[in-house]
Amino acid sequence: MEVFDLLFTRLNFAITLLIAETVICSRFPKSKYFLLYQVIGWIPALVICFYWDDFVHLLALKSPMLSIFVTGSKFLIVFAITFYMMMLSYKGDFWAYLFAGVMAYCIQHIAYQTYGMIEKLWLGGASTLILLPVMAVIFAVYYVVLYFLFTRKLPRDTLFVVNNKWQVVLSGILLLITVYLSLYGVVFALHLESQPLYCIICLFSIFSCFFAILLEVSFLQIKRSEIEFSIMKHMVHAAKYQLEESKESIDIINIKSHDLRHQIAALQGRIDREELESITSAVDFYDSSFKTGNDALDVVLTEKGLLCKKKEVRLTCMVDGKKLSGMRPSDIYSLFGNAIENAVESVEKLESERRAVSIRELSGENFTIIRMENFFDGEIDFLNGLPQTKKDTRYHGFGVKSMRMIAEKYGGSLNASVTGDIFRIDLFLPAQSVPQKAAS
Repeated sequence: MEVFDLLFTRLNFAITLLIAETVICSRFPKSKYFLLYQVIGWIPALVICFYWDDFVHLLALKSPMLSIFVTGSKFLIVFAITFYMMMLSYKGDFWAYLFAGVMAYCIQHIAYQTYGMIEKLWLGGASTLILLPVMAVIFAVYYVVLYFLFTRKLPRDTLFVVNNKWQVVLSGILLLITVYLSLYGVVFALHLESQPLYCIICLFSIFSCFFAILLEVSFLQIKRSEIEFSIMKHMVHAAKYQLEESKESIDIINIKSHDLRHQIAALQGRIDREELESITSAVDFYDSSFKTGNDALDVVLTEKGLLCKKKEVRLTCMVDGKKLSGMRPSDIYSLFGNAIENAVESVEKLESERRAVSIRELSGENFTIIRMENFFDGEIDFLNGLPQTKKDTRYHGFGVKSMRMIAEKYGGSLNASVTGDIFRIDLFLPAQSVPQKAAS
């Protein structure tokens, strides 16, 4: 029993830290010799944890403060070993793994301080057979929360990039200060036999580590938002050039279709009727111009109309394009182009009678609502009024987000909803909208 108690006391830090690191890195790309490097990392970490206290005792340090410092250095040395193990076991960037290591240590420290308070307040004097299950449950709860709130959201076999190195440095410094302050505080509280002081030290450590995690994640989220915004701006900007190219292509198609119709009319009575109808049908496929009163809207509807014909999707549009005259042509092209492409992708695999996309206008005196509807099968999750339908959320959703960004640019809004098997996007725009920057 004494051996079991000794193992529990000396090895719990290394084991719980290694498990935390494994949870965070579980979706990272693994190196070729993953298992070998794991063993190489676990063995020295466990050995150092087990024999470190004996090493400190052999030093016979006379200064209590120095003795506590050397004792606490065990945690940093073990962390350094496990961090190096991460670098070898997985493929990726130094800063990303330092980010993961700091977060793992913070979670481990939070869980251990929580266990420490529970053990001190309610389980004082309990045997290891009782303490071990309690510790296991506490750590399991924290690690499961860590997995679902952070790790599960990471793409599999892809390492995120830490662009702002200071986020890791600041969090690491805060963690380092917290570890040593809590160690000195706990030793002082135990010396005074003060339960309230001990609990205060534990709470301080928990909140400091939570703050370090928030510091890391907030910087990561800010950077991710900046990247998303940059991508959406690029998409909208690229739509200007796509509009020009599409307009030129459609103009050429319309001219050629017009010429071919004259040539077909001249061929009547000279070739077989069925062959003539076949040629006429082929010309009709490309002669699908829309006339809404807005050149940009006509171009995007005509272009996507050809896509719909190819995929045997019915596209109907009842919109007065003149009411969109306050919008820039490239914004119109980007907004409606994304909406129609998403709708076609949703209906192209449905049965024939449900392969339909509808765009219609619901206008009032001071506003315009453009409603875009299509059928769909399956389930759609929503976040902030926008659909989240694909597994890889890193690169999906920029089209819909850029649509909302365009709507807000003109003082409007965009929201998606589902009614039965119909997916709907409502674009609300004030009458004669102009970009807010231009209006100011």
